[in-house]
Amino acid sequence: PLVKHGHLPSVRHCDTAVFCLCSGFLVYAAALDPELLPVSYYRSILRWSRGWTDKGMTETFRRKGTEFVPCHLHMHPGSCHEYYLKDTLRSWPSFFKMYLPINLIPVLLFKYKQLLTRPRDTLTSLLIHTAWSGTFLTFLAQIAKYVICVLRHWEHKPPPMAGYIPFTAGVLAGLSVLFERASRRRELTLYTIPHFLNGMLLLAQRHHVSTVPFGSILVFMVSTMTLMHAYERERDSLSNLVRGIIKYLVGN
Repeated sequence: PLVKHGHLPSVRHCDTAVFCLCSGFLVYAAALDPELLPVSYYRSILRWSRGWTDKGMTETFRRKGTEFVPCHLHMHPGSCHEYYLKDTLRSWPSFFKMYLPINLIPVLLFKYKQLLTRPRDTLTSLLIHTAWSGTFLTFLAQIAKYVICVLRHWEHKPPPMAGYIPFTAGVLAGLSVLFERASRRRELTLYTIPHFLNGMLLLAQRHHVSTVPFGSILVFMVSTMTLMHAYERERDSLSNLVRGIIKYLVGN
């Protein structure tokens, strides 16, 4: 709404830039400092990585050593280039199947009339969006892993791994969000921002920086206020999913 009414300038691909920044921090945290992430979210990252484990990353990335640790010892078999080419091809079908129910549920809940009146168009759109979502997550995971491998072997230093390596990998991997449509890119950016802010808060607390008491509650209140204001005055600024959920909860 602030951009729409001219209170803030419109910056092209701002959502993509923010997503890349958050992805850089999240990949850094997952690779080197998983305590900065919620346990459930860290486990999700491990599942999306398809084969990387906490033990493998500890031995290869985190634990201080005297010699360089090759990827094939703990992370994957064979060469990095061959492994990631094959793993990219294997990953897409599983991510497509993962996204299919995620995209189908909003259609059944909020677009059931359109599904009944125009089933062919609705299902075609669903499959296309799911295919692009699967492509996005496939390249997000594979680019992050591949760049880490390439930079580690280029630097060829013993662990712990330099922090710029996973951060750079996350930023580059974040560009895969461009496979998604614009509205979906905004949703994904809003999904990563809380994890980024939570990690930064934990870093601040670790370095004894004072925080606001009940700050998380205040942030939740402001966020809810913003959503309800947008629902009342600027509904077009909300995604179909958020708009549908609020409508279901509070009505018109």
